[in-house]
Amino acid sequence: MSVNSLDQALLIQEKFLKKNMLRQFSGIETQTMKQAVRFRDFKKPLIITDISKLGLNNTYKIFFKNTSKLAVERTKEELLRKISNPGARLQIKNKKFKASNDLGYAQRLAKKQVEDLEKILNNKLKFAVKNNPKITATALKKIIADETKKFINVRVVATQATELNRITNAARLELFNQTVEVKYIRFNAVMDRRTSQICQARHGQVFIKEDLPGDYIPPLHVRCRSYLIPFIKEMVLTSEKIINQTIERYPKKVNKLL
Repeated sequence: MSVNSLDQALLIQEKFLKKNMLRQFSGIETQTMKQAVRFRDFKKPLIITDISKLGLNNTYKIFFKNTSKLAVERTKEELLRKISNPGARLQIKNKKFKASNDLGYAQRLAKKQVEDLEKILNNKLKFAVKNNPKITATALKKIIADETKKFINVRVVATQATELNRITNAARLELFNQTVEVKYIRFNAVMDRRTSQICQARHGQVFIKEDLPGDYIPPLHVRCRSYLIPFIKEMVLTSEKIINQTIERYPKKVNKLL
C-alpha cells in the first residue's frame, strides 16, 4: 500500500471515530433528557447507565486496532525509504506486529468520558435549580442539550487527535525497537504557534533507542502532535562527526542526550 493510500486509510479511521462518538454521545443526551424532571422534583442526580450499550467501548477498540495496523505499515514504508541494505529491507517487510487491541484501555477511556459528562451535567443542573427552584423541565432539558453538545465538540476533537497520536507513536516505537538498523530515536515536535512548552523543550533531542525516557513518548498532553522519528545506522555514520561533537558536549547526561 502506498503512503498516500495509507494516509487515506488513516483519515477514514478518524472519520469513523468522529461519526461514532457523535452518535453515541447523542445517545447519552437522549438518556439524560428523560431524567430532567426527576432531577428538579426529587433532587436525584442524573445517572448515565449502561455505558457498554452506548457502544463507546467497541468504537475505541476498533479504532485502536485498525489505526495501529495502518501506523505500522506507514512506519515500514518510512524505514524502507531510509534503509538500503537488502537483507535489512527484507526483514522489515516481513516483520509481524500485533495490532493494539486494548479492550481494558478502551473501557477505561469510555468510562472516564461518560463520568466527566455526568459530573458537568449534574453541576450545571444543580446550579440552575438552586438559582430558580421553579425552573421548568424544558429549561433543564435545554441545559442538558447545550452542555452535551459543548462537551461533544471539545471531546470528540481532543480524543480523535490524542488517541491517533498515542496509537501511532506506540506502533512506531515498537517497530523501531524491533529494527536493528534503528540506533537512535529523535523527539520531533510540530513547531508553530500552537506548540506546547513541554514539546518545544524536547524538540530535536536524540536518544539511544534503549534509553528513551517514558516522558518523551508522545502524546505528552491532550491534542499533542509530536512524534518519534528513527535515526538509521546509515544516517548516523554519515553524521559521525556531528554526533561525536555532541557526545563530547554532553558526556555525563543520564538520559544519553546527543
